[in-house]
Amino acid sequence: MHFKDKRKKARKSNSKSILETIYKFLEEKPIYVLGVLVLITYGVTLFNGFVWDDEEQIVNNAIIQNLRNFNLFLYGGTFNTGGTNNLSGWFFRPLINVNFAFLFAVFKFNAWGYHLFSITFHLINSILIFKILEFFNKLSSPSRKNLFPILLAGFFAVHPGSLEAVSYIAALGDLMVTFSAILSVFIILKYKDSLEIKYPFYMALAILFGLLYKESAFAVLPILIGFVLILRKIIVNFKTWIAFIIFPFLIYFLLRIPVASKALQSPHFSPISEASLYERLLTIPKLLLHYLTLYFYPHILSISQHFVVKNLSILDFYLPLFIVLLTFGALIYLYIKGNLESINKNILLVAIVWCFFSFGLISNIVPLDMTVAERWFYFPIIGMIIICYIALNALNEKYYRYAVIFLIAYCLLMIPFSIARNLNWKDGLTLYTHDIKINPNSFDLNNNVGVELVRAGKQNEGKIHFEKSIELQPKWHFAYNNLGAVYEGEGNFEKAEELYKKTLEMSDYHLALINLCALHTIKMKDYQKGEDSCTDAASKLPGNIAPWLHLTINKYQNGKQEEALNLATDLATQAPSQGTKYLYEKISKKEKLDL
Repeated sequence: MHFKDKRKKARKSNSKSILETIYKFLEEKPIYVLGVLVLITYGVTLFNGFVWDDEEQIVNNAIIQNLRNFNLFLYGGTFNTGGTNNLSGWFFRPLINVNFAFLFAVFKFNAWGYHLFSITFHLINSILIFKILEFFNKLSSPSRKNLFPILLAGFFAVHPGSLEAVSYIAALGDLMVTFSAILSVFIILKYKDSLEIKYPFYMALAILFGLLYKESAFAVLPILIGFVLILRKIIVNFKTWIAFIIFPFLIYFLLRIPVASKALQSPHFSPISEASLYERLLTIPKLLLHYLTLYFYPHILSISQHFVVKNLSILDFYLPLFIVLLTFGALIYLYIKGNLESINKNILLVAIVWCFFSFGLISNIVPLDMTVAERWFYFPIIGMIIICYIALNALNEKYYRYAVIFLIAYCLLMIPFSIARNLNWKDGLTLYTHDIKINPNSFDLNNNVGVELVRAGKQNEGKIHFEKSIELQPKWHFAYNNLGAVYEGEGNFEKAEELYKKTLEMSDYHLALINLCALHTIKMKDYQKGEDSCTDAASKLPGNIAPWLHLTINKYQNGKQEEALNLATDLATQAPSQGTKYLYEKISKKEKLDL
């Protein structure tokens, strides 16, 4: 028995020694810890390709692939338009175009470079969160050292719920808005005692930087004003800070309205955007519960999540509302009965303001293109982390060790979940076929699955998904065009023509314009229709060579050899390529075209 007691004591001593070693390493090397966590979690992402909107914003986007188009970056959205010499989209996000253009100049079509950029900024954001929590720790308990800042920053670094903003290249805006916000907070905290004007100016630049990446940076305005007001007793010259917080928003409007000439718009295809205001309000409790669950138990991860609560029901409204109100009640209890220092109460208010405005922006009061999205959670999660920091700091000393062990274990547990999810983002087919099992009634996800299946040679399976996409959302033009391409491949040209025309009734979608003129010219050999559709496509897509190629072929095959030769000469001169040179040689020699 005496020998067994000694072994038990030895094991306890060894365990304590291991924990103390871990604690010491976390205290002394926090930045290294965060670097290792991010590398382990996101290293596999470097092998992933371009997925989802990455294709239209980067791969097929000729405008951002040439830095000479810099002036065009400032006037449109972020999406390829197939040759309109403009960029499309519902938003004004010039810095995304600038960012992608410079990344393309360096990495071209190598996705790993874009992923490396996102991973780097995710690490920077994790470090900034650690520094901010460390500042809070010094403000609240200068004599107390604890591991909560590094552990909660590590929690952010590996959390699966924030992964989409990092692994999805096109979600760069969410990543950089968060960077601009927490950099602004960091500047305020670090230089709160300084009277130098340059620090508020640096903060203003950071805010403007975020605004030009994404409109959600508007949530930063009330957050930072609330932050400065709540902590005004420890911030020197807080009126100056507030003035510099407001200033970049005024600059943004000056750029947005007269320069960009682009009004704020909203999508009109998603179920939540088509819902009434009453239905969107009914959906808010379920939406908030979704994000709350994502924070504590991120077990179901998926893109393109569409749901709308249309009626009062226990599961979809009353239960989510009860849980959300219970959570809010717990925050009030923490504030009133949590035995918090005055400064910690103020920090808790900052965190609540952070959550209120960041979640308010994605609550769909102003309708968005889907009900919830994990990339949108990247910014609000910081407010939740600050709340957890305050709650953990309110624990008695005897519970401190248990809380630290729990957080270490939780972070380690989240890593394999995040790695598995990153593997889903390997390519479009892998991601969509995984996620559609979770969201089978997502109209856009069905379309995306269909595209990838057709690319994989599974036309019949892809066709089923296109048809379902149209059934779920008859107003969405992309699926009509894609279904038309399948029918064209099957040789049903009349049906393909019908679907292309249906697409063009809803939108001047560049692929439908090109597909229709190619169908008329190459497949149907209806030269009059072909000339009309090619001329229409060429007028709407002046920067796209495809309609001009098909128009040249159309005229040549229709016996208009002189007109065809003039077009072929212009194409070979103005847009020299293997295709235009081939066309010119064949037409100039009056030889048969091999199509």
